[in-house]
Amino acid sequence: MELRLLEGDLGAAADRRGLRARWFAEALLVHANIDSARGHDEPCRAACVRLRVLAEALDRADLSVLADRCEGLLDLGHQRLDSAVRRLESASATAIAAGITEPFYLPAPDLAEAYLRQGRREDAERVAGPFLAHVGPGSPPPPRARALRLQALLAARGDYDEGFDASVALDEAVGLRFHAARTLLCHGERLRRDRRRVDARTRLVRCLDVFRSLEAGPWVARTQAELVACGGSLRASTGAPVSAALTPQELQIAELVAGGLRNREIAGSLFLSLRTVEFHLSRVFRKLEISNRTQLAARMAD
Repeated sequence: MELRLLEGDLGAAADRRGLRARWFAEALLVHANIDSARGHDEPCRAACVRLRVLAEALDRADLSVLADRCEGLLDLGHQRLDSAVRRLESASATAIAAGITEPFYLPAPDLAEAYLRQGRREDAERVAGPFLAHVGPGSPPPPRARALRLQALLAARGDYDEGFDASVALDEAVGLRFHAARTLLCHGERLRRDRRRVDARTRLVRCLDVFRSLEAGPWVARTQAELVACGGSLRASTGAPVSAALTPQELQIAELVAGGLRNREIAGSLFLSLRTVEFHLSRVFRKLEISNRTQLAARMAD
């Protein structure tokens, strides 16, 4: 009898430890996702390392999938596409090996987006198919929203508006503002490429406000670059005055620097050479009588 009671006590203690470990994993996952969206590399990666340790200890492959997804999104936000693809492919391989088919866990929407940004459309279509097969009309709003975004990203020119708009509506209805803003950004990018600049600016201004409110720095910078590239102005969102001393080209570059973009990223966004960006930035510094990017950001925020 005493032995059975002791075994029962030990079993209960193990159960409590397991429960605490699961709670800890869930808390880690929340923090990792927040740091991922905000572009905080070190805390996000540290949390993901601990999640993988817990995944092995608890025999939960889903935690390993979510950790890889989280780091993949971190890299995607920073436009480190090769790193994002490696992490998301790892998440996909783990999910397949573990037989995970629940759409909530699957990295296919982010992986397909990363592939498309690399110009790998066939790979995007390949990973999209199985994910879309697991999402139906009765699925919860989040996976349906992800499926709609994915279909819109892959849709032909002129056939994507309805999908993007429906995805945003689903996410907004359940309070997933970050995901809705990401979809607005994807929509704005496609509209700009199709030369529908007025429509693009409408979506980009909306998602810029959301990203700012969530302190999602890398996504703010990406949206700012798109907004400027399609002829929009950041002044409507920031309230920052325009310096009469700057030319339109200099102002574009100054706004992107203030938004956190590096010179090479600005060159890519505005289709300029790196040397041209550096030339204009040096003129901005001289005209505003400043000497570094921090001072420029402060001047643009005045």
